Amino acid sequence: MIVGLSLIIVRENGSRASASVQGLVLRLPVKGRPPSSRCICVLRARLDIVTIRGINTQEEATTRVGLDARVYCDCWEKGAVLSPPPNAELVVVDEAGMPQTREGVSGDDFFAFENWALTACPHQSFILLHKRLGNISLIAVIRQIVSLLRSDPAAHCPVLWNKVIYNGIHCGDYLATEEVEALSAELEALKLLAVPERVAPRKAALRPKLGSIVSRLLFSPISVSDCSGVYTYENYLMWWQNFLADMEALIEASRKVKKPLAF
Repeated sequence: MIVGLSLIIVRENGSRASASVQGLVLRLPVKGRPPSSRCICVLRARLDIVTIRGINTQEEATTRVGLDARVYCDCWEKGAVLSPPPNAELVVVDEAGMPQTREGVSGDDFFAFENWALTACPHQSFILLHKRLGNISLIAVIRQIVSLLRSDPAAHCPVLWNKVIYNGIHCGDYLATEEVEALSAELEALKLLAVPERVAPRKAALRPKLGSIVSRLLFSPISVSDCSGVYTYENYLMWWQNFLADMEALIEASRKVKKPLAF
């Protein structure tokens, strides 16, 4: 399963329960549902089919553990969908800007909406922009860089530190539009600061290979396949610049549609 994924479990009788995955432990509350800006995962029938809105391939769904961010489009609000939903009266837009079904909708109505949402507009599942910010280790690198640039990151960049990179697996939360603007100001200030060379050695230093798949998933900042650990200052600088570019694109998308930035 995927670490940190918010789920909706749809039982055979049509009832629903929220769930979350922490490590390899699946916890199912008796009642309730996950935060409304979740990445939806629907386990159908006898839990043998998994559909994840916002993840395009089975490979991504099964091998990538980390932090993703997205901004939802406004096609539904503008009436720009390619076809009407099965039951328009059941559709609402949640706090993160994602069109979804009303509370209490289950069974065939729920699945009909989910299937429709995949191709309802030019943006799959209403996702205007999606960015993979990094896996657990890469987000830890970003935190390391920020902590070197700011003596008190929580005070100088509270949105970035406490709501974006506070860990590398969170999902189901979001930044409101005013928080997106605050984040933009924090990042603009950070761009003016040079990443200190002490963040990593100038010369490549070999690190012991990581043996297990879990270790590669969790601790290789670049990718699952690259686990040699040959990382230098230039690598760290590249990751930081890529992170800033991705965040800038997400912020611009949020401003364009006046919607939150969701994780």
